[in-house]
Amino acid sequence: HACMGCKWSQVRVLPLRRKSLDDFIKAFFISLLFQYLSGYLKDIRSSLHIPYFCSRDNKIKAKTIAKTPFAMTEKKILYVDMDNVLVDFESGMKRTDKGTLKEHEGHPDDIPGIFSKMDPMPGAIDGFKFLAKHFDIYILSTAPWKNPSAWSDKLEWVKKYLPDDAYKRLIITHYKNLNKGDYLIDDRIKHGVDKFEGKHIHFGQEEFKTWDDVVEYLCEKENIDSGS
Repeated sequence: HACMGCKWSQVRVLPLRRKSLDDFIKAFFISLLFQYLSGYLKDIRSSLHIPYFCSRDNKIKAKTIAKTPFAMTEKKILYVDMDNVLVDFESGMKRTDKGTLKEHEGHPDDIPGIFSKMDPMPGAIDGFKFLAKHFDIYILSTAPWKNPSAWSDKLEWVKKYLPDDAYKRLIITHYKNLNKGDYLIDDRIKHGVDKFEGKHIHFGQEEFKTWDDVVEYLCEKENIDSGS
């Protein structure tokens, strides 16, 4: 609007150029994409433990990424059951009074606190620690629905007997076949074990009676030096 004698009469409103708007939008989304890819590549580099370099005063310095026994790498996935594989179930029953055993006859896993009384199976701790160096290893167990203490007792058992970060790899499920992986060490075929897509290492059976048998088998299958 222009009027005679008005100082605003000489002002012209210029429309925003379409090309400038398009360029701005392109630059904005390119910037977002670059930030996303930078973060994504950084996560990949960290997970694979690839050393990266920084330049300072024309010198190349390597920054080493910390490694843990459970480093996320391209290792094959190995699941390990607890009851009668890592854990000696009978040892818990021996520490339970006869009256309680009789009360829960036929389903001793429903006895409150029984899982906190169990010892490791012979060779289990050393075998687990060794395999943790060569596999992406997880603990895959089932806990009874009618014994809530079993869930927490299993967690505390793992914290007590296995390496520091092992408890973060404890999976409790009644459908073990839903977990994707290469190997499963389990003494039974229940709870989806018989439908597991990888190799079921049937612990306690003729070929895998002990932890030494299991370690020897996996070393042979994956060309692992048993002395490493």
